This record gives sequence, C-alpha cells and structure tokens, in this order.
Amino acid sequence: MNEILTVRKSSIKLVHDLTLDTYTADEVDKQTGMFINYFSGSGMALAVNLPDNTALQSRLSKKLKAMLGNDFTVLQSKYRMESGGLTDVFLWTISDALTFWEYWGFVSTSVKEKAKEKARNIIIASARANLQIVTDEAFGRTYTPGKAQELMLAYQAENQRLKKDHYLAKEALAEPDILDDENWRLRQQIREMGGVPYDEQIGYTSNNPNEPF
Repeated sequence: MNEILTVRKSSIKLVHDLTLDTYTADEVDKQTGMFINYFSGSGMALAVNLPDNTALQSRLSKKLKAMLGNDFTVLQSKYRMESGGLTDVFLWTISDALTFWEYWGFVSTSVKEKAKEKARNIIIASARANLQIVTDEAFGRTYTPGKAQELMLAYQAENQRLKKDHYLAKEALAEPDILDDENWRLRQQIREMGGVPYDEQIGYTSNNPNEPF
C-alpha cells in the first residue's frame, strides 16, 4: 500500500436493494486500455453480509491470497468529501473484487449460506451482463449509458425468480412425504385409542407401512 491516490466516487446497484460505491482516479490500464475502477474493501464485504474488515489485506486467507496472485495489494487512497475534507479508503480493483466474491461464493467453507448466496449472485449477474454486452458489440449494437446497470438488475431479478420457482418445486415434491407422515400419525392415534386402522380392517397390505390406502 505504498501509493496513495486521490479518487472520486460514484455508485452502482448490484441488486435492487444494494448500492455499492465505486471509485476512480481516471487511470488507464496500460495492458487493456480501459479505465481502472475500484470498490472499497469494506463495501465489498458488507455487500455479501461479511464484517467490514474482512477485506483488509492482513485478514485474507492463504487460499484467497493465492487466488489473487503475488502482485496483489490493497490500494490506500484518499477520497475528498463534500465538506472538502479527505478520508482514507482502501480499494480493490474490479478484477480483484470479483476474485474476492468468487472465493466467498464458491471456495470458502467457513461462510454462512446467506453470504455465499449473495457472492454467487454478484458473480453470476456480472458474468451474464458482461457476456450480453460483449455479444451485442460483436453484432455492432451500441448501448446507452445506464443499460449495463439495467442488465445487472434484470439478471438479478431473474435469478431470484428462478430460485423461488425451484423452492416451490421442491415444496411440491415434498408433499407426498408430508402426507405419509400425517397418515402415520393418524394411524398411531387410532391404535393408541384401541382402534384398528381401516386398511388393516379390510386386509390391505403394502411394502410401505406408512403408505396411505
């Protein structure tokens, strides 16, 4: 963290209820020719329900450090507030931020499911939006400002809908098991009261003792 930049700030929506600050010093990457943009480490962590100090370089796991590579470093910067004062921010490039979320979404085994799910959602929506733009560019289509943001939110909404449909499908598949349990409970109550379940009265037999008749 030797270099200290003075940056300016904007914001993007990763999902409809989550806004993340993004920073730039208007540097151009010599290899890609693209502007270098950043996220703050604390913002990246909070975005996936992790403590805000999770992205400090001193707290990174060995596996995450290996994924980031030997040249990785958290960049110390200054952001000028509206009041005119300067505040410290610790920044990650967009590429490194995606690696951070990849680790927490797909690699780490010591993370709560909610954090894992949020990190995965960010990775998947980012990839889908980027591929949509890349393929559209291949056909000579252009985008108006804000379109990429709309794509991110649209893919997040679609992902949530698919998860809801998957949950409802699982619930529907589970219903026979629920009915079996209820049938078993009622049969037990009949026996406890000295009665005989109707299927036993009529001589019905089954390989599954809980199967409803």
